[in-house]
Formats: sequence, C-alpha cells, structure tokens
Amino acid sequence: DSVETETTVQQSDQLNQSSTNQQDSVKIETATAKQDDTGEVTAAGIEEQTRRSGSRRKRSPPPGDCVECSVPETTTQEDLFLQYYMNMSDSRREEIGQDFDNFIRACTFKGKDCLNSSFFAISQTPTYGNCFTFNLIENTKDIMSGKRVVSQTGPNFGLSLILNLEQSQYMKSGYTESAGARIVVHSAEAIELPDSFGMDLSPASSAQISIHQVNTTRLEKPYESECMSEWKETAYTSFNSTMDWPYSVERCKRYCLQLDIMETCHCFHPLYIEKDSDRRDLIPCNITSGAEDYTCIDIIMDEFDSFQKNCSCNGACDQTEYESRLSTSFWPANQYQIGAVKSYLPVSDGIGEQGPTAAQLTMASQNLLKVSVYFSSLNTKLVAETKTYTIEEGTLMSSLGGVFSLYLGISFCGLFELLELIIDFILNSMNACSGRPIGRKHLP
Repeated sequence: DSVETETTVQQSDQLNQSSTNQQDSVKIETATAKQDDTGEVTAAGIEEQTRRSGSRRKRSPPPGDCVECSVPETTTQEDLFLQYYMNMSDSRREEIGQDFDNFIRACTFKGKDCLNSSFFAISQTPTYGNCFTFNLIENTKDIMSGKRVVSQTGPNFGLSLILNLEQSQYMKSGYTESAGARIVVHSAEAIELPDSFGMDLSPASSAQISIHQVNTTRLEKPYESECMSEWKETAYTSFNSTMDWPYSVERCKRYCLQLDIMETCHCFHPLYIEKDSDRRDLIPCNITSGAEDYTCIDIIMDEFDSFQKNCSCNGACDQTEYESRLSTSFWPANQYQIGAVKSYLPVSDGIGEQGPTAAQLTMASQNLLKVSVYFSSLNTKLVAETKTYTIEEGTLMSSLGGVFSLYLGISFCGLFELLELIIDFILNSMNACSGRPIGRKHLP
C-alpha cells in the first residue's frame, strides 16, 4: 500500500534583478543599457550575441501570416530578456535565481522536519527560474532520494511547505506582473515540464493538494498505439538530457521541434532547452516579432501545425500521473500573523518588544504561502491497453469457433450429424444399387 511521489516547487519571479514571471517571461526595463555585475538586465549584449548567430536559411513567411504585425512592447522586452537569460550557463542562472534558504522557510514530511537543502534537487527552467524538487531519484546528495513512501492518506502523512516569495527582489519598475510559485506533482524518476503540468500558488493562501495515482500502460508494435519505452526508439538521442530522463511524449515533441529549429535556423529556441549540454554550441534564437529567427521559427511552427511535418513521438508504454484537486484558504489567519512573521519571515531589523510592525505584517501577507501535498486515496487507477485475441490464452480459437457457429451453423454436435448423414447416404446408395429398399430401417 506504500506509494512514492515527488514534488517540484519553483519560485516563479525571483531571479534577483533578473527574474522570470509566473505567468510570462519577465520584461526588461530598457533595450539600451548594459548588463553589469549586479544583474541589471538589458539588451545590448543580446544584439551582440545575435550578430554572432551566423547565416540562416532565409525563407518566405507562410501565406496569410503577418510577420510585421505589431506586438505589445512588454512582449518584445520579455522576449529580449528570455534570449539574454537563456544565453547564461546553468550555473549562472542558478546563482542569480531564488536561493533555497530564503525561498523554502519550512518543510515537513509525514510530520517530520525536512528543511534540508540536500533533500531538494535544483534545476532551472526558462520560464520559472530555479526549481526545487523533493524526493527526486537522481538527487545524489540525498541518500533517501526516491525512497520516501507513504502508507496513509491525508495532510498529516504528506509534504508540507511554507514559501517566501520575496517580492521586494522582483524586477523593478513594475515589469513583474504577478507573484506566486508553481508546483508540480510527478513521478520520482524525472522532473515534469512545469509550464505544461504545474499549478499556480498565490501569496497569503494555504493550498491543499490531494492527489490520486493513475498508471497508464500501452502496447508496442504491431498494435495501433505503437508505444515507446526508451529514447533509443526515437530520432532524438542526440540530446544529452535524454540519458537523464525516462521517455515521455511531451519531451519528445519538444526535442523534435528544437532539433528542426537548430538545423534550420542555426539557434535554439530559448523556451525548449533544459540543460547546457543540449545547446550544441548555438546561441538562443531572437524570438522578438520581425526578427530573422522569429520568422524562421514561425515557418517551422506553421509546418508542424499544418501536419506538413510530424514528430516520431508516440505515447509512453508505462506512464504514471497524479490527478490533483486543489483547495485554498486564507493564510496566515489574523490571529496567526504575528507568529508567521516571527517564524517564517527573515526580518533584517528584528522584531521589537511590541511585536511586528504594520509593514512587517504587510510583508508577511504579500510573501508567505503554505502548501500541503498528500494522497486522497492509496488505490491506483489503472488504464491499460490489452490484447483482444491471443493464441496463448486460447481467445483467438474461441472467437473463431464462435464466428463459425454463428455464421455457418457449425457446432461440435453438428459435425457428428453431418458424419451420420454422409454414412446414411453411402449405405442407401449401396442398397439402391443392389435392388434393396432404401431407408434407415433397411440399412445393414
């Protein structure tokens, strides 16, 4: 009855002065200033990187598409920032992102303290920045990685986190539009794609996420689903990260699109790269509207959307998912605000004898949130493709016999009746030839 799972949490907007937004990529304030050591982000370096991108295959835009159509200025700034951000190495992006100590203020698993950075694997995503994953098998710093299981249901037997969003460290001039964190519940074998599968958490709230495990199995060739179980069955093993994650159709399609963009546009799409090892010494594409890279990518996307191109990606043979239900309430309660400030909010000037100030209480309501993840049921829902007819189990012969009986009127007893009819015909024929009367009573 024990079940294992894994939770990934990422602070969506915190990258010191270079951050990604929960709903969208972060915009940068200007496109003329330069990048400095404090992390202020601008586009001067981006233009220089773009000039180094090399020659690209120039192609005409698809009919009906408006390449020069205007887009909001914030979107352009956002795309420029994404290009610059993804030109950084994994280590640099981790460095300027949210750190564990300030982000995760409390952690309990089955009622026991788990506030230890070694229990969480750190990775980066283009949209959400630093990502902290609990109970990930590949986390070599955690001797219990992938081994934590639960045998009871309810919040007391799950994972509980208190997070600090640190909105004061968000992008300046109001370019960060929303505040929150994003959480993904998935198998302990690999990190799922948070932009596709995650749920948003808002400050000043307590989120209760109850989960239910769903296992899906599919059949390999020659059956219709033609499922895949390993990356070597695809054409995308050239991406080194395929050695780290088990096969999934969502990642496969991203690799498919990224490979086409790399080979055609000679750059990589900044939203679809996960690790430095997959860059192939290319730079991020400039996806601002009207740019050469943007036009090249737009044509490729149109070819996939119109099925002129297809990806050799089928469903996974074995897939584990977690159906989730989210409920929220206001947190911390009015009577608990002082306790929340003292326990979870790092206050630089301390708390006076009269308790937290109004500003500190406001800071708590704007930055703190609580989330609990637990199983609502230990029963596993199984969705399986099965063979309808097999020789080993006799279902094929049984079905054939049923078809013959239904359509030809042939049964086991009918075979004896047919044999009896043939014998009677032969014996009566012999009687007729010898001049004896025919009929059953005259048969020898």
